[in-house]
Amino acid sequence: MEPELWGTICVPHERAWVTAQTVSLQGLWVTRLFSAKEAYFKWQYPQTGQMLDFQDVHVDFDIQSMGFDIHSTAVNKSDILPLHVSGELLIGNGEMLALVTESFRSRN
Repeated sequence: MEPELWGTICVPHERAWVTAQTVSLQGLWVTRLFSAKEAYFKWQYPQTGQMLDFQDVHVDFDIQSMGFDIHSTAVNKSDILPLHVSGELLIGNGEMLALVTESFRSRN
């Protein structure tokens, strides 16, 4: 992922985390953030009907397991938008798959 796109994809917390990683891997980590956010967006949309922006969620990665937690900051967009879900990245043979692994829960 090109550095010019990082500000669109990453919230400040994520951008700080990415820039703390090995320089040669920073673009790869932004691509992984993008994939995790897209997995969340596609998972929640059929249930909420909400179109989200990259700035509406932030992702925390567990580098060892390639698991991630997604936290929604878009609390005003839907009464049923989940505030936190988990997921994982599956990486192999030059391909990556991001999955939301926690079932849907309402905030209420």
